[in-house]
Amino acid sequence: MRMQMRILPKNWRAFALSILATIALTQAALAALAQAQTQRLVLPPTPATTLADSALTLPVPGKITLLAVGFSRSSGSAAGVAWKQMQPFCAAHPQVACYQVAVLQDAPGWIRGMIERGLRNARTQAEREQFAIVVTNEPAWKQVLHDTDARAGYAVLTGADGRILWQTQGQEATLNIDAQALQSHLPQ
Repeated sequence: MRMQMRILPKNWRAFALSILATIALTQAALAALAQAQTQRLVLPPTPATTLADSALTLPVPGKITLLAVGFSRSSGSAAGVAWKQMQPFCAAHPQVACYQVAVLQDAPGWIRGMIERGLRNARTQAEREQFAIVVTNEPAWKQVLHDTDARAGYAVLTGADGRILWQTQGQEATLNIDAQALQSHLPQ
């Protein structure tokens, strides 16, 4: 006499549907949790200097701020792509402080000067006013922006209080800034 093993329950369709429903609910809960965490995260106020030698604090206190952030050479290239994509939004919203940011804390001091000179020489005076160098708080920025990919650039929109309203990340070829998404996250 042969024994037959039943791998699937008798009512396998109901079982499969309950599994799919559980997966969908879990994904929805994770998305809601990520959104809630993003809304509570604050980008720490950090001193910066533009390539035009103006001192400022990022995010700009009391002002909605949009930043394209890079932590390395390759992530800086991705941040440059984000910066170009952000330009129409920044032009249409002069109330938003917009900056491209190179975070150079991890670069040795003697190399940092060479990097800054190269960045400065590659830009016009107007572009230098909107390009900031950050040399402190790098670990905190990486933690808040969830930096896990050395080649990823980051775009982040903060409220006047520094609270992150929206962010995205990606490598040079995949980073895409959606102006409508940015618009929908601006406080009314």
